[in-house]
Amino acid sequence: MIQEFEKLILSATPKGFRVASEAPDTWAKVQASFARNGKITVWSGESSNTVYSAPRVNWAFRAWHDSIHLAHGLDFSLRGEERTAERQCAALWKLTRDRVLRKFGEALLEIEIVDQARIAVYTGKFIDNQREFVVNKLEQRGLKLCER
Repeated sequence: MIQEFEKLILSATPKGFRVASEAPDTWAKVQASFARNGKITVWSGESSNTVYSAPRVNWAFRAWHDSIHLAHGLDFSLRGEERTAERQCAALWKLTRDRVLRKFGEALLEIEIVDQARIAVYTGKFIDNQREFVVNKLEQRGLKLCER
């Protein structure tokens, strides 16, 4: 299932985004960077232990996610992340008519965005092993990463 979702990510990603070892890390910096050069810049770090098959897919996911923040003026607060996840889910429905993929994608988006943001807000820490976190959360919802 993740392979099909990765294809959707790659199709939704804004063209011409940049990957850098140092990228804007606040809402104000993301807005300023985008206003300055018209491109989204995503951080290259922490991209090897994710649910995605390659770092480039994780970077594409980050660029798609940030493009939603920018398009709708949604900050990086927990509420902003929740609304961004909602907008990405709505975009997912436009990208595919496959109901199983929609269900999987919605769950993955909520876990990747909202569940991880809640932990960061409430503990001040980011998830160390994103892959393990996402797989466990998917299993709690009766979903698997790689099966249809």
